[in-house]
Amino acid sequence: MTIPSWKVLDVSSDRKTVRLVPSAPTTAVVKLSGAQGYNNAVKLLNYACDALYGGVAGSSDGITARSISMVDLEGTAGDGSNGLMSADTSKITSAKTGTPAYGEKYTASSGYEMSRSDGTDGNTAGAYIRDKTYPVIYEEEALREIDNVPSSTGLGMSDARSEFITRANSGVFKKTATSSIRPTKTFYLLNSSDFKAALGTTNAGLILPNCSKIPGAWVYPSYWVASRCLFLGSTGCNFDVRRVSGGNLSGGDLFKASDEARSVAYGLFPVVSLSSGVLSGADHAYTFTPAS
Repeated sequence: MTIPSWKVLDVSSDRKTVRLVPSAPTTAVVKLSGAQGYNNAVKLLNYACDALYGGVAGSSDGITARSISMVDLEGTAGDGSNGLMSADTSKITSAKTGTPAYGEKYTASSGYEMSRSDGTDGNTAGAYIRDKTYPVIYEEEALREIDNVPSSTGLGMSDARSEFITRANSGVFKKTATSSIRPTKTFYLLNSSDFKAALGTTNAGLILPNCSKIPGAWVYPSYWVASRCLFLGSTGCNFDVRRVSGGNLSGGDLFKASDEARSVAYGLFPVVSLSSGVLSGADHAYTFTPAS
């Protein structure tokens, strides 16, 4: 988990805060597994980064750290225009097409319709997937639809719960809907060339550093991005956590609505924020002196 060197991501307009990213992600990995991995991924990745590379969580020493997320990449607008992927936002737009497209549910014409438990035809309001088991955090997410009840408020895909979901405080990691779930697709794939184009030369050098272990060879890094996403395909719904792997921006499947679980392991890619008063010392190997 040691990170030997850091690069400046940006400096705030008032010159009082600088954000750093690692020269390469960690070589040690964090494994996420199944429904519980999906439930706690965002909180765990952010907590781990702050504990390892920031001040102790909740401290006031001017150093904070968290995992990189899709908000960093896409910006608050969600289309890359005010994020790190602002160089060519057309790549993001084209990646969000398909069946269903990004932000859409299955439609009645997509071939995935099923009857609801109340006997009405699923075609009357679109298609419902046959599988209906989900990680419990899905109940708190915006865009959820469980047992024919849709919602547009709740956790965003890069938002964490206030507390971890644990055996001690809940003991329930997954549930099966009574009649159905109807997920919204929040996954899209950017291949390595499109991801680099969206980032632009400068940001690609920061987000996709050369992690070669073979002289003269370019080996892209692999690391978690602290954001959940849902993939809808021919096999149903997958609950994923975002990742950068092989130069691609994609997602790691952790749990399927058919109640299948997977384990996936990737490195950490922290974003560290330093205030202007932070100097190097025994506890932190960071130095930042703001411009006068």
